[in-house]
Amino acid sequence: MKEILIFSSKGGVGKTTLVEAIRQCLSPAEVVDLDPQGSLSIALQMASIPLAPSNSKYRLYDSAPYNDGALDQIMLKVDHIFVPERLGYPDLLAFRTVYERLLAAKATRKALIVFNEVRKPLPIEAREVLRLFRKNYPNVKIASSFISRLEAFRKLFRFPIDGKAAAQITSLLAEIGINIVR
Repeated sequence: MKEILIFSSKGGVGKTTLVEAIRQCLSPAEVVDLDPQGSLSIALQMASIPLAPSNSKYRLYDSAPYNDGALDQIMLKVDHIFVPERLGYPDLLAFRTVYERLLAAKATRKALIVFNEVRKPLPIEAREVLRLFRKNYPNVKIASSFISRLEAFRKLFRFPIDGKAAAQITSLLAEIGINIVR
């Protein structure tokens, strides 16, 4: 079973929404909701979607924006770590905490920064922040698949993923060798 951790030290960057979008593309996929708010677990239960389908090939971890102690062990065992961030100075600064955690866990090679809320063409500030991410965190790969409106994908909890959202998530998954035929 392939395992993917979605982790960021910031709240509101789209961790849960990214997990749900990936779950829909990889369905059936097991979801482990580590966030005490339990938003994903509650939404799936309300929709009568099992958290652990018996025929899952993938396990997705939705993390809390802080360290609950179990995160380091999960970082060690997963195949991939997606770190959703925005192309802004606050995210650049907050990523330092994530970077230090990845270094301590020797997990930088598993990590992939996934930028969301990206507008194209990139504004000058976003290009500068992207340059600074690359300069300051050279050991962490940046996904070439930018997500344009991950926060807008919140409708995923009511409707299946489709269109641009599905294409962006499919492209992101292809970057880690998971190819989906839609």
